[in-house]
Amino acid sequence: MTSSAHIRSVRYLDFGTSYVEAARGLLRLPNFERVRTPFYGLLGHGLELGLKGVIARGGCDDERLMWLGHDLDWAWHLAQGQDSVGSIEVERVGAVIGGLSRPHQAQAFRYPAYLSWRLPDPGAAMSAAQLYLGGARRLGY
Repeated sequence: MTSSAHIRSVRYLDFGTSYVEAARGLLRLPNFERVRTPFYGLLGHGLELGLKGVIARGGCDDERLMWLGHDLDWAWHLAQGQDSVGSIEVERVGAVIGGLSRPHQAQAFRYPAYLSWRLPDPGAAMSAAQLYLGGARRLGY
C-alpha cells in the first residue's frame, strides 16, 4: 500500500515538473528576451513544488507545506535534511535556488516591475531544475 506521504510527494513533484516543462518551452522561443521574467517565474515555482515534494515525502502535510510559502532557500534547507537528497549536485542546484529565492519569494516575477536581482543564466537554471527534479524522481520521491 502506498502511503499518503508518498502520494503527496509524487503529486507535488509532478506539478513542479509541469512548471519546469512550461519554462523550458519559453526558453526555446526565438524571442526569449520578451518572456525572460515569466520564464523565471515558472522555473521558480517548479522548483518550489519539487522541493515541497521532497519535503512531503518526509511526512510534512499540505498545510505545513503551504506555510513554507515561496521561500526557496528555506525549502532547499528542509529538502537537504532528507538523507537521500545528498546525491544530487548540491552546489549547482543550490546556486540556482539561491539566485531565484529572494525575487521568487517577493513574487517579483509576477508583476511588471524593475528587477534589481542578479539572476542565474537561463540555461544553467533550467539544467539545474531538471537535474533536481529528475534526481528526486529517480530517488523515489
